[in-house]
Amino acid sequence: ACYDGYSSSPSYHHHLHARAYSSTNGGGGNYADHTNLHPSSSSQSSYSLTQRDQLMNTYMHPNKPTLVFDIDATIADIEHRLSLAPGTKSDGTRTEREWNIVLDGSNYKYDRVIPVAWAYLKHIESLHKYNIVYLSGRRSNTLRDTIDWLFNVQQYPKGWVIHRYKGVPGQQFKQQQLMKLNENYNIVGYFGDRIIDDCVCCIRANVRPILVVPNEWLFVKHIYGGLQSVVDHILQETEQQKQELTKQGQSVAVQYLQNRQISDSFIDIIKQSKYWDMPYDDLMPIEFATELFDDQNEKLLPPSVQLKCQQNKMYWTQVMNESETMLAVHSQKRQELERVENGDQHT
Repeated sequence: ACYDGYSSSPSYHHHLHARAYSSTNGGGGNYADHTNLHPSSSSQSSYSLTQRDQLMNTYMHPNKPTLVFDIDATIADIEHRLSLAPGTKSDGTRTEREWNIVLDGSNYKYDRVIPVAWAYLKHIESLHKYNIVYLSGRRSNTLRDTIDWLFNVQQYPKGWVIHRYKGVPGQQFKQQQLMKLNENYNIVGYFGDRIIDDCVCCIRANVRPILVVPNEWLFVKHIYGGLQSVVDHILQETEQQKQELTKQGQSVAVQYLQNRQISDSFIDIIKQSKYWDMPYDDLMPIEFATELFDDQNEKLLPPSVQLKCQQNKMYWTQVMNESETMLAVHSQKRQELERVENGDQHT
């Protein structure tokens, strides 16, 4: 019910930004034949891993840097699909039957575009500089459904799509795939929303993680603060949710969050990496911050952020106040740096 006010097929947003962010494809990949390059779900087993690698190598440009994107909760809001089969186990987790519903490719139609993420990908496409890869833990037999939703229905930029093979755990799958991609291509960043499955796996694969807030993308403070800012945001928000649910007496939901708590050992891996305090602004122009996108157009906020605004009238004011403070601090630091550089030039 909370999504009734948001278009179930938000492709109309694409036309609002077509002039600003869309462009014809420039070299480095046969985009028109992209769907045909991917084995269909019905014939996928007939392709060996070597054959799939060869197909990808004909599609990817070897001399271009590569950006890799997770899909669920990173560039697509999947809360509606998750609500089709809420976890009914005593600890709040899903049964096998419930996971089969959530991960059924025929239900991808319930997913919603995160407009700012879509526009950022269009911006990346327009630069003609990067290969784009979509790396997802979705089941491999739903590859055709993903390709249809991404490229035909929602018109995301064309890119190579990789899905998880049956029986391979999500963490293991992503780490293996990132290591494999990194052997053949210059992976300059991987965008994902999960601290372990995405961020830690990236670090272990020696790939730079661009952790985003699940279903919300990145705010100004995250673009300037990098991993540290996003990790702190996710952990603080989870703790606030636990406290609120405890007050409401929702013990099952509290237990679910406790079971998903990130151990200190994983957080230490991130803190000890060279990426911990690395800002994102070299890859992420500030106009693609969630709260600044499209001149602060609240109608194009991610669905999850719109819901927060509806539930708490002060939420958006707090976000914008924090954003203005961060922008002012960053501007001051940049001016001080420019003064130092100019002084060095005159000495």
